[in-house]
Amino acid sequence: MKLSKNTQAILKNFSTINQSILIESGNKVKTVSVNKTMMGNAVVAESFPQEFGLYDLPSFLATCALFEDADLEFGPKSVVISDGGSSSIEYFYTDKSLIIVSDKEISLSDGDVILDFKMTRAAFDVVQKAAACLGLEYVLWTVKGGEIILSVVDANGDNANSFTTVVGTADDQEGKIYLKTEYLKFLEGDYTVRIGKLGGKTPVMELINADLDLSYFVALDSHTAI
Repeated sequence: MKLSKNTQAILKNFSTINQSILIESGNKVKTVSVNKTMMGNAVVAESFPQEFGLYDLPSFLATCALFEDADLEFGPKSVVISDGGSSSIEYFYTDKSLIIVSDKEISLSDGDVILDFKMTRAAFDVVQKAAACLGLEYVLWTVKGGEIILSVVDANGDNANSFTTVVGTADDQEGKIYLKTEYLKFLEGDYTVRIGKLGGKTPVMELINADLDLSYFVALDSHTAI
């Protein structure tokens, strides 16, 4: 098996959410942060023949990158990574008990959705750069007056160095949506963003990639009011 560039990009991105991963048999790949406040789900081109755990996903990807066009042969206890010729590396799996996995499936039904809008790759790029440059703690979406305004702010939302841009429109809704900048770990691309409350209680953000079968769930900060 060879991993497509899209699958490699998804796995590299997932490794920023949690460096360990349990990959199940089939073509669905998912990850969850150690504190279980962020999840990633993807359907990839490959179909993995069995379940296996990787304790250090960045190390595994770096090992694959040692070969120009790595070929993976999965065994019961390890995967052999090779160039299809005389060079190969045997990479051993990690027991699943050592990996944090999600203990439940999360879904945001249409009835749970309070607000949805688009976020372009350009908008994400600029907010990530602004957050890094200004050293601010939160991304804030303010819904007011028919507009959705994206800002990067401090914990109180009133820092003088805040960054602001309009990213969408809303009807007569109002609210403030806070996301910690530490959760800006989404694969580059355009997204549909859905804001809702799981079970009518827990505020969450769902992001659906426009080009890949890839989505994220992130728990919103307690400052959120929707």
